[in-house]
Amino acid sequence: MLHLNSMHQKSSIVPGVINMKVMKHLIAFGLLISLLFVVLSGCSSRIPSTTDPVTVPTQTEPSPNPAVPSEPVPSVKPTEPTEKPVEPTVPTVPTTPEPTVPAEDVPPAPEVPEPPVTYNAGSHGQIVKDIQNRLTVFGYKLSVDGDFGLITQWAVRDFQARNSIPVTGTVDKSTLDALTLEPTDSTRYPGPSSDIPLAKGAKGDEVLELQVYLNRFNYRLVLDGIFGSATSWALKDFQKRNGIPVTGIADGATYQKLALEPTSKTRYSGPPAATSISASKAEAFVNNKGLSSPSEYLIWVSTPTTHLYIFKGSAGNWKLLKDMRCTVGKPSTPTIKGTFSVQGKGGYFTVPDHEEWICRYYTQFYGDFLIHSVVYDWDLKLVDGRLGMYLSKGCVRVSLANAKYIYDNMPYGTTVYVN
Repeated sequence: MLHLNSMHQKSSIVPGVINMKVMKHLIAFGLLISLLFVVLSGCSSRIPSTTDPVTVPTQTEPSPNPAVPSEPVPSVKPTEPTEKPVEPTVPTVPTTPEPTVPAEDVPPAPEVPEPPVTYNAGSHGQIVKDIQNRLTVFGYKLSVDGDFGLITQWAVRDFQARNSIPVTGTVDKSTLDALTLEPTDSTRYPGPSSDIPLAKGAKGDEVLELQVYLNRFNYRLVLDGIFGSATSWALKDFQKRNGIPVTGIADGATYQKLALEPTSKTRYSGPPAATSISASKAEAFVNNKGLSSPSEYLIWVSTPTTHLYIFKGSAGNWKLLKDMRCTVGKPSTPTIKGTFSVQGKGGYFTVPDHEEWICRYYTQFYGDFLIHSVVYDWDLKLVDGRLGMYLSKGCVRVSLANAKYIYDNMPYGTTVYVN
């Protein structure tokens, strides 16, 4: 502005020249302004490249289509998580549900019941002892030995009958539940009895009861529920020892005596009631059975008579060679029955559960079932020489001399028949 004033002052002195110069300056100034305007306009419209030093100005005008504002981001810096973050659940695409079948049209899956726990002949252990203990509370005369034998089975059958439980001789849940109750007049066993007198030829649980009580007096009868010759003989001997009429019929007077405890006077001390049969009967028995053997020998073990018979000959023509008294399995571990053969032999073996005892000269006829001597210790002193009894764990015991005879003379393969 000052510059223009000075030029204006000079133009008053030389008006013509000054005015021309002023005009030239104004035109030049206008062209310069126009050129600057064009240059600035071109720069503002051109997009710079990556190497262009010109910075593109930030758009300050509002966008014609403003974006929808997002959720505000918290300004507080998040702390480091102390636990592993849970992965977000990805939403599943909804699907059309399958049509359901009405419940009544779909049969339910059958329930598989658990097998019932039962105890019967052959069971052993603490639970059997518990059962036997409870049976004694109800009046049954049992040995609490943990072996579920024929006497325990008889007591269970009688107990079930008195408690309106199906009579099976097997201890099931209903029987166990009944055993936990206290005895009553109707469930307590009163002792041996029978609604009718029993005589030779009778069969059933009442005969089995009679045999059980006769065995308490050491008669060692086979508990088969059959009133045969051996039971008849034992009953007569019992009646004689107790001073009652010897009839061979189990009547009221007999049952009263059977309910008593044995004494030295009333306990039988002789050989078993089942005595040996004659040679002719033994030969007739094996020949009528049609028994044969690969060797010239045949062995027959008769558990009812507790005798072992050896024959020589052939099928249909066997002749008795030896008759030996033997001891067989007790009721809880009976001697196996059937037709077998000599499979193995040995000089001795150690008695299970008693390593200080041995049995000598064994002859194997099936699995762990052997014919062997009575029991000795390692110094060959006799430990248990009882014969004609039911007390082994299934093996057949004979005298030492007879065990050695069988060991020495019975060939492998010789038939062994046990009944």
